[in-house]
Amino acid sequence: MAVTTASTAPPLPNLSSISAIGSWAEAVEQETLGGAHESTKDGIKIVTDIISDDTGKYKVVTTFKVVTKKVSRPIAERKKWKKFGQCKNDGPGPHVSTTYVAEEVLMQFIRNRAGEQQLDIGDEGTKVATTTGGSFTHCRYCKSDEHWSVSCPYKSMYAKDDEEDLESKEKDTKLGPTVPGSGKYVAPGMRGDRPAVTGGAERRSEENTCRVTNLPEECDEMELRALFGTVGTVNRVFIAKDKHTNKPKGFAFVTFEHRSQTEAAIQKLNGYKLDHLVLKVEWTRPNN
Repeated sequence: MAVTTASTAPPLPNLSSISAIGSWAEAVEQETLGGAHESTKDGIKIVTDIISDDTGKYKVVTTFKVVTKKVSRPIAERKKWKKFGQCKNDGPGPHVSTTYVAEEVLMQFIRNRAGEQQLDIGDEGTKVATTTGGSFTHCRYCKSDEHWSVSCPYKSMYAKDDEEDLESKEKDTKLGPTVPGSGKYVAPGMRGDRPAVTGGAERRSEENTCRVTNLPEECDEMELRALFGTVGTVNRVFIAKDKHTNKPKGFAFVTFEHRSQTEAAIQKLNGYKLDHLVLKVEWTRPNN
């Protein structure tokens, strides 16, 4: 009796696929380097990828610098939002094909025509020059330390304001004092029964005037009159204010009836604590 046995031999490989690969070395390399390879070391991320096309095979190496920054909670939550549209399959963070990160722009605020407060931003060089007494750039128009007055970009705007103020002053000077009740400008010294102020009276007024600095912003004329009235008779109180914002600048002038009263006020109120500040009372500097 004859027994027939069937042997199971492995199937022959597809010759067409072998010829397409070319060699087993290329097949192993293609299998090993088929996907992207990432490596991170010392904050540098390197992504290596193999790209093949009709012209050949290319090795693309992309280097990224990994930077870790602390951001606020709303910014961190926005980065977790789910992307949509053509970016729905992209990873977290901006993508180079759809997002362009512009350069960081430094902004400097200056006083505009409405009279808003200027924000001075000084660099290290400006601070050193100020403390050591050296010269540094400063613009008398916009009060900036970045350029000189000649190259100020707002020079024409401030010059126009100065011309308007000069024209208004010249107009008032041409009108001069007229008869009260006519509707025209009348100088303060010519109104009513007030006598004209002579140069001697102005000098006496200067001699009896003291300068008060480091005033609180909430301090008004009535409070100053009540404070300095404890020393002597106060003839006049002038608080310097900004012409645009109408806020006090922090100093004032107080004129007394006699020079001795002014001297007593300086001795008594210099160093006086008003609210949260300490007043400085001194003699006024003569105009000449």
